Amino acid sequence: MIVRFTNDVWFGDKPSVCECSGQIESVINVAHNIRRPYWDNVRKLPWGVWYFRLASPDGEHLPFGYISVLEYVIKGIGEARKFPLLCHCKMGGHRGPTAALFAAWVLDGKRRLHYWIDEMKNHEPGFEEKPHRRVYRQDILAYCLECER
Repeated sequence: MIVRFTNDVWFGDKPSVCECSGQIESVINVAHNIRRPYWDNVRKLPWGVWYFRLASPDGEHLPFGYISVLEYVIKGIGEARKFPLLCHCKMGGHRGPTAALFAAWVLDGKRRLHYWIDEMKNHEPGFEEKPHRRVYRQDILAYCLECER
């Protein structure tokens, strides 16, 4: 499953890495578990695709510095123009879309958060209705809101 959130930022699930091989320039894997299948998928990517794995425990608040690292990775991808960027997780319904929303917001100059949330609701209608996996989204959005104050 691949969703083209913007021209530069896409999101998806675990198989999306292989599904869009040859079309993407960078990948951010934000899944919280399952290592081996992801590394197997990396081998299938063309040489030159940037791949970052930024995992954190599921259901726990993000560790100190995680969001800053994610932001710097996205800014680096933007400066190098390594687009499209694929943000993916295991199932493609929570962490991947949240990371994609965050990437679009960062690349947009860290402004218009509510616009990007509305855009995500258009692309992923259940985005705000997944209570079992809210912590990642809550922490990311709280950071965005704090930055926009």
